[in-house]
Amino acid sequence: MPLTRWLVGLAILLIAVIIGGTGAGLALEQRDEFCAACHTEPETTYVRQSRDTSGPRSPTLAAFHHRLEGTPMASAVAFKCIDCHGGVGPVARLTTLYQLGVGDTLAFLAGRYEQPATTHRPLPDVNCAHCHVEAVALPGFENHFHNKLDAPGAPLLPCVVCHISHMDQVDPREKYIRRATVFPRCNDCHRVMGGPPNLR
Repeated sequence: MPLTRWLVGLAILLIAVIIGGTGAGLALEQRDEFCAACHTEPETTYVRQSRDTSGPRSPTLAAFHHRLEGTPMASAVAFKCIDCHGGVGPVARLTTLYQLGVGDTLAFLAGRYEQPATTHRPLPDVNCAHCHVEAVALPGFENHFHNKLDAPGAPLLPCVVCHISHMDQVDPREKYIRRATVFPRCNDCHRVMGGPPNLR
């Protein structure tokens, strides 16, 4: 009987640690500085860029999401790291917390982390589309590069291939795309789906 009581007590303690740790993790990751504290570089640079208001435009797409200059939401901090990287829905949110959050924390504490840090899980399209669904679905030739992405036979083209979040060699006036990266993708799609070749 004492062994059973001990196992029940251990199980209760373990459940309390999991629930408490989950709650603490969900609260802490709402602060960009907390995320950057473990990820170190280049994440600390990304946080610094998002706070920098010295230039006329944000240097990266991620910083633009944070500041949203030129939009009605510009007066407040609109997006945090976790808003884009956390996953969509409770299952994806908890999966991200445990697979990445716990894994990254343990790697950091053990001193076995990459420097500079690199992501091995690029953002899935659903993370972008849950805010940008109207822009993606907008019909018309001017938006065919978005609304034809799901067409049968179209080459796979994730959002982050064209819209590079954390690269500062991009043009804010062109939706933070990098022409040298994007136009070869346009030509790949045109070869398969039809359209003018050799766009530059």
